[in-house]
Amino acid sequence: APTLPANAALPSAAPSLSVPLAAQVIAKVVAEDPAAKAELLASFEAAPFRAALGDVGRSEDYLAERLGEAFVPYFETYAKEVGHPDAEAGLRFLLSEEPSAVETRRGLGRLLRSGSARSESWTYIFRDSALWQKHLETYLDGRVAEKAARGDRTLKVKSVGAAYGAEPYTLAILTEAALKRAGEDPKAWDVRIDAADMSLMSLQGPG
Repeated sequence: APTLPANAALPSAAPSLSVPLAAQVIAKVVAEDPAAKAELLASFEAAPFRAALGDVGRSEDYLAERLGEAFVPYFETYAKEVGHPDAEAGLRFLLSEEPSAVETRRGLGRLLRSGSARSESWTYIFRDSALWQKHLETYLDGRVAEKAARGDRTLKVKSVGAAYGAEPYTLAILTEAALKRAGEDPKAWDVRIDAADMSLMSLQGPG
């Protein structure tokens, strides 16, 4: 049966209709997999950012909407690989009771269960900076100088293990400082910081 790839390419923007359909798919997956539902809800309620969200209504509905939006790129890739004309068609198929659709939803349930555990619940800006900050600053200074010399004012930075967002924010602060040390105007640079984490629940916190 078709499965969702782990390395789907992210599109620049999600089609508006795909988001509510994706939320419906996630809601159906959770309804069909009590274990996934229990683990997701428990992890969500225990998350440090939970109190700041206030009243979100039914937690499972909130999670379906947020996770549905996050999964749109995967659904788009799934639709292309399986041969659906577009993401909407692929999502509508996943809502059906066709055997391959049911099997794919089961796979999604397993993915949600494995991603519900938080990889790191205790994190903060400049965590353990004495161990790495000088090395990273040296690297950034060299990278900025190299790019500026070529007239290339673009910079891509990846934060792997981003947890709830403190790590990519730390990278943003250090990148801006490196640009200023080089006499560059940070606003004149196109800086992109991508954040990734193995925990789906952790990624619900930032932003």
